[in-house]
Amino acid sequence: MKTSHLLLISDLHVGSTFSLWPRNHQHTGGEHKLAGYQEWLLDRFNEMVEGLPRLDAVIINGDLLDGENEKQSGRGCITSDPADQAAAAIVILSALRKKSRHIFLVRGTPYHEGASHEGLEYVGSELKCERWGAANRYSDQVLERRWQGHVINATHHQTTGFIYQLGAASRTAMFAAIAEADKGAVRADIIVRSHTHTDGLGFVNGRWIIMLPCWSFTTPYAIRKMEYYRAVATNALGAVLLSDDGNLSVKPIRYVPPTMEVTNLV
Repeated sequence: MKTSHLLLISDLHVGSTFSLWPRNHQHTGGEHKLAGYQEWLLDRFNEMVEGLPRLDAVIINGDLLDGENEKQSGRGCITSDPADQAAAAIVILSALRKKSRHIFLVRGTPYHEGASHEGLEYVGSELKCERWGAANRYSDQVLERRWQGHVINATHHQTTGFIYQLGAASRTAMFAAIAEADKGAVRADIIVRSHTHTDGLGFVNGRWIIMLPCWSFTTPYAIRKMEYYRAVATNALGAVLLSDDGNLSVKPIRYVPPTMEVTNLV
């Protein structure tokens, strides 16, 4: 039986100085020279894409773009122009587009992608992503589709505030069971969540709960919000590859940043 493959990825935050940006890419403000850690991150992303098999589909589960960063007055952005960020995202995703028959864009937070998600829609148009959802646009909030007999429920937002990953996964599974039993929700075999930049896989109550990692280093905001060590400890880089040849395989793709050198105080 032929093996089918589906890639789950999220939180690329294109436009952030802590995330992905293409080399030698011109935006309206000029050209951004990649810092060393951005070079490393881009190399890992391209390495991952190159090593992937031919894909049935890719689900990009929100926060593809970093947005205008209004709370920081644009600080932390290479450019806060959504059109510039979308153009850069198209360059970054072009090789992944060639690897996959279909790409689905799930909306992230309005803070990062705008209330109308027009930057995301532009990416969808240029990369010929799938039109889906109630409005038949290139993006929507909750993706429910059947793949290889498995019902997938993917949306960006999830519960936050958990230190232990399985605790959040267990909570999601519990509410899924309640929603299916009492509210008529479709039963999902694979539940995909993002937003917290923390990876986690759990097989709970007969279904997979997948928390997707990100493609962004720990930001100053995360350090202020969470405390330095917790922010660094829970930030995870990578993606998840689902494969099915009659049996479902869930494979995390993980990257660990190189250890930083510590210089002398004086």
